[in-house]
This record gives sequence, structure tokens and C-alpha cells, in this order.
Amino acid sequence: MQFTYENQGTNTYLCCDLTDMEIDSMGLGMITNNRIPGFVHSIFTQIDDRKLIKYNVSSRVSMKQFFSGLVNRKRLVNVFAGIAEVLTVSEEYMLDMNSVLLDTDYIFIDVSNYSAEVIYVPVVMENGGNMEAALFFKNIMFTTQFDSSENCDYVAEIINFLNQRGAFSVWQFRQMLDRLKWQPGCEEKAPAAEKPAAAEPVKPGRAAAAKEKLAAFVQEEHREKPKPEQPVKKPAREYEVPKAAAAKAESAVQQTQDKEISLF
Repeated sequence: MQFTYENQGTNTYLCCDLTDMEIDSMGLGMITNNRIPGFVHSIFTQIDDRKLIKYNVSSRVSMKQFFSGLVNRKRLVNVFAGIAEVLTVSEEYMLDMNSVLLDTDYIFIDVSNYSAEVIYVPVVMENGGNMEAALFFKNIMFTTQFDSSENCDYVAEIINFLNQRGAFSVWQFRQMLDRLKWQPGCEEKAPAAEKPAAAEPVKPGRAAAAKEKLAAFVQEEHREKPKPEQPVKKPAREYEVPKAAAAKAESAVQQTQDKEISLF
């Protein structure tokens, strides 16, 4: 397989020539028609007899470049967990694990979140055609320089898992990495909190004045304050009978008295 890089505007593509290879049509249709997590998005093109598959690797760096310097816990655990997840997810999408290219030159990392994406070469592999996953991870562990300023117990734990007897289980390896990912120490260190600004020293003259003001304030607070005057309630006004109604009532009384004096 031959790989070349191609730039189209702001996008960068990794191109693989599949002209002389037997293509797995089901795997090709699966990766080109679906966005599968952990796999680099790919496009298949054919010009005459030439068959190309292009992988969009824009804004990503290769795993080899990403691990070129000191590698801390977060980088290693997140990248390993991403690759292990891809190997387990490939079975769900009926993809051949041997067609997942385990090569640090062709595994790409998003540096913003340390997520790993692999490329899937949809061709029929003979005799496996790919490095064993356990051997791939083991080679990285023995060729990477780890950051000695942090606790490196996780390195020994991963190596012991890869060296254990029996068949290598990707599922168990992924579970161990997920546990390491959420343990304390795998998160980014929080920036140091800024120290509060030192209080300005008080001069002697200002201190005496402040003391006097405080004493006056305390004396004023403890002084007995006069109770507020209660509003005087005015007596309810007597109901005044209108003059017209009073005259009418007096006239009626006078008429009653006249009737009583009548000779009849």
C-alpha cells in the first residue's frame, strides 16, 4: 500500500492507492457511507482504472509525532483508550479488525481533546496482514519516554497487563484504560490560584482617626434613642344629620302633636 498526502484548500487528505488490491466492498461501503466514531472519515474515488481512498486528516497530527516528546498520563491513557474502543466497535459494524491499520504514522490525534482516530483500509488481508494489538501497544510502551514528574504507576500496570499469559482481550484492556482515565491524576492540572493582594498598611495618623470614628459609632449605637411618636387617633366624627332632613322630621312631629290635641 502506498500513502501520499494531498491538500485541497484548507483540508488535508491521506490518499491510499487501491488499484492493484482486492477491495472489500462491504467494508468500503460501511466506512464511506457512515460516520463511525474513532475512524477517520474517508472518500472513495475512481478515475479510469485507478482506485483511491482519501482520508480527511485535517487539524490532526500523527501518533508518532504526538508521542515524540515527553508523554504524560493523560496523553497515553486517552490515546490508548481511543484505539481500544475502535477495535471493539469494529466488530459491531462488521469490520475486519485486520483492516484497521495499527501504525503510529497513520493513527491521528486531535490535540484539543487527545482523541485518536484510525484509518480503515477496505481490502482483503492475507494471513492477518496486521500487527497484533498486544504487540502494538507493547512496542509503544517500551519506546516512549514518560514524564517522570508525575506518578508512573500506571505505566507498570499497563505493561503487566500486556505481559500476562493467555490471549489478549481488547475488552478487558479497554476496561482497565477507562478505569485509569477516571482516576485522580489523569486530569489536567488546574492553574495555580492567584494570591490575594496584600492589604495596604495603615499609617499611624490614619489609624488614630479611624479608632476615634469607630468609638463614636459604637457610642451612638448604644445610646437610647427616643421612641417615635405614635400617631394620635382622632375620635370618630359624630354623624351629622343634614339640615333639610332635620326640618322634615321636626315638621312630622309637630303634625303628630296637632292630631292628638284635636277635639275628635
